[in-house]
Amino acid sequence: MSLPRWLDQLLAADQMRATDKWAIETRGVPSLELMEHAAEGLADVVQRHAPAGRIAVVCGKGNNGGDGLAAARLLRQAGRDVDVLLVWPGEWLQGDAKAMLKQLPGPAPEEFGEDRLKGAHVIVDAVLGTGFEGAPRQPVDKVIAAINAAKARVIAADVPSGVNASTGQVEGEAVEALATATFHRGKPGLWIAPGKRHSGIVEVIDIGIPRGAPAKPDMGLITEAVLADVPRRGAESTKFTSGNVFVIGGSHGLTGAPTMAALACPAGPRPSGRCRSCAAARPASR
Repeated sequence: MSLPRWLDQLLAADQMRATDKWAIETRGVPSLELMEHAAEGLADVVQRHAPAGRIAVVCGKGNNGGDGLAAARLLRQAGRDVDVLLVWPGEWLQGDAKAMLKQLPGPAPEEFGEDRLKGAHVIVDAVLGTGFEGAPRQPVDKVIAAINAAKARVIAADVPSGVNASTGQVEGEAVEALATATFHRGKPGLWIAPGKRHSGIVEVIDIGIPRGAPAKPDMGLITEAVLADVPRRGAESTKFTSGNVFVIGGSHGLTGAPTMAALACPAGPRPSGRCRSCAAARPASR
């Protein structure tokens, strides 16, 4: 079942992986091109939220780290003072992340150290991506704790490290971001607590994936477009011509929300004289 047009689609981690694979293998979009677009968006978010000061980009060994490395290159080319800190040795990087490491201009990346975060005006979290599940293990848990302890703004790449992109679950340490630059589509975990509390301002970055991806999201965010479907009252409309509201919900001991919803509706005359809110909120016996 397709989602209504007034919902902004949210893609779970497995759906995002399938979308990436489709774009690369079926539509022929180079994976490095997708990463470059992601980095451009990430760098732009960093520039807008922290237009001055030293930047520390903390990179993992996967594609999320590749996004961070590419963003670091773009920020250096824009004249920013950027330190690149690797959680794992550079020789552990593979694929696109390794390619982005080779393109990095200026000072070579350094091994992550908590002291390297001192004096940074903004930290880019590019450690863990959307495929992360569970609790962060060493050394990532210590890295996340150090990022949170630093007195700097934090911009997360795709999802704050430690947050489950699909569920919002946080089982251990998780980065507390000022903003999250998420790629292609929003992820459910960025809007579901407790992940929502770690994500800050969520900005969705278009990375050039074509339309028509086979992944079918089953959730989304309500947008203002929903207002176009709300019936409009005309000059001749009255409370007798504006329709009826039926509130269905509640179970034994849990009738508060349906009751308040019913009370919020403009009351009109009912031949039975029965209380509208009580009738709407009373649980069915079978």
